[in-house]
Amino acid sequence: MLDFIGGVPKGIRTPVAGVKGREYIYLILITFLYLYILLPIFSFIKTAY
Repeated sequence: MLDFIGGVPKGIRTPVAGVKGREYIYLILITFLYLYILLPIFSFIKTAY
């Protein structure tokens, strides 16, 4: 029982850490995409006004 209880959190922690790492990478990629998409739009709006 103790090995089973001790092993469960380890099995839960590793996928969660991997998912968090992937989420951080996706967030960084999304921020770069927003910069590439929004900066030209803002510059266009400034030139329009």
